[in-house]
Amino acid sequence: MGLTTIGFEINYDGVENFKNISLSQGALIEANNSNVQLQGRQIKLNQGQIFSETDSSEPAGDININASESFEILGGTREELSNGRIEARTTRNASGDGGNIQIQTEKFISRDGGVLSSVSLGQGQGGQLEINASESIELIGTGFSTPSILTTSTGGTGNGGQINLNTDRLILQDGGQILAVTAVDTGKGGTITINAFESIQVIGSGFVPNQAVTAPSRISTESGFTDLNLQGFSPGGNLTINTNQLIVTDDGIISAGSLGQGDAGNVDITANYIFLDNQGVITASSEGTGNAGNLTIHTDRLTLNDRSEVAVRSIGTGQGGNLTLNAGAILLDGKSQLTATSEALDPETALELGFEPEVLESNNALANAGSLTITTDNLTVNNDSEVTVSSFGLGNAGDINIQARDIFLDHGSRLSAETASGEGGNISLDVEQFLSLRRASSISTTAGTTGGSGNGGNIDINALFISRGDKPVKTLIERGFQPWRSLYKLSKTRGLIENKQ
Repeated sequence: MGLTTIGFEINYDGVENFKNISLSQGALIEANNSNVQLQGRQIKLNQGQIFSETDSSEPAGDININASESFEILGGTREELSNGRIEARTTRNASGDGGNIQIQTEKFISRDGGVLSSVSLGQGQGGQLEINASESIELIGTGFSTPSILTTSTGGTGNGGQINLNTDRLILQDGGQILAVTAVDTGKGGTITINAFESIQVIGSGFVPNQAVTAPSRISTESGFTDLNLQGFSPGGNLTINTNQLIVTDDGIISAGSLGQGDAGNVDITANYIFLDNQGVITASSEGTGNAGNLTIHTDRLTLNDRSEVAVRSIGTGQGGNLTLNAGAILLDGKSQLTATSEALDPETALELGFEPEVLESNNALANAGSLTITTDNLTVNNDSEVTVSSFGLGNAGDINIQARDIFLDHGSRLSAETASGEGGNISLDVEQFLSLRRASSISTTAGTTGGSGNGGNIDINALFISRGDKPVKTLIERGFQPWRSLYKLSKTRGLIENKQ
């Protein structure tokens, strides 16, 4: 305890040997407009809770935790147990800013529904959530009512807080989640920035009994998260990831999405190696009237296996984002996809689902798909996998532009641009060496359905050598229901190599 100009203040001056700290069995620390500071060796919240709140024009206090070895939040797996929770919040009547939460430790663990949260419900700005963990950050499992979660959210006019994570290893497993959410009103969603120097793992899902839902492990920013007929119109925050190795498997998700009128944020990922398996997903999407964000990936090696997907899509009436990949090598296997797609609703269906008439009138419900751009040394698409741009509603398909040294398509895989009634997308391939199509693989543009409208896109291939199977090249390059309205061109091609497989 030290003497200040305004009285006495509890502090850690003079403390040399810090011990362990445990808040358990409903223990509570609550501070309104005051700071909370905990410092120890191992700090654990086992159904304990720490709150900082403002309901006035005064800012809420900050929560600062320094645990030299580890900091752990344990949730409750049974109904009678409360979740371990740390929360900084502003109420609906507050104009003051929310407090920041900062944690410094070697190892951070949230398990069985532990919650770390910054909430802005009024005019004030949401507080930042920052964790610096020299060894690891782990969010594992679900509790009775929540997954293990780090989250910032806004439901008022104030902007949501940022999430900043710095660590060697980030592990989200069995339903662990990191979310930045904006709901109704005008506040902008918070951003998520993750620097994990060794690896990030987003694996599996977990069941939340109180909500009767299965929660996937995920890292997401979301705009317009509301049950009020898609009326949320706040823009979502951006998601930025920097790591050596990124692994997303077993239904794990990395995403930026819009569910209302607000535009979704962008996703930007830089990693030496990215591996998706067993329906792992990385996506930027819109399911309302807001536009989808762009998805950009820089990597030495990108591997998608077993129905995994990297995608930008629009399912409502918003415009699709663009997908840009810069990679040393890309491998798609086992029905995996790289895709930019739009499934725009017709106006009548959109009105039935609760879209506002004036919003539909402003964009005519013509959601165009984004484009897909790939720059790589080697693109291999195998076993019914796809690289596609498509529009299944009233909008236009985007384009596929690929620059590569070699492209290999095998076992029923395809590059395609499809549209149901809008303008078809173009496919442009600039291949320094080999373009290989084997065993029922194809390159195609399709416009319209039988009896439908739409013009097919063009196919332009610039390759030194084309290696094909037992079919003529023209049968491998298909142009859909309007063949007289699309062109294909082979240029600067020295030879066609027949291969009877």
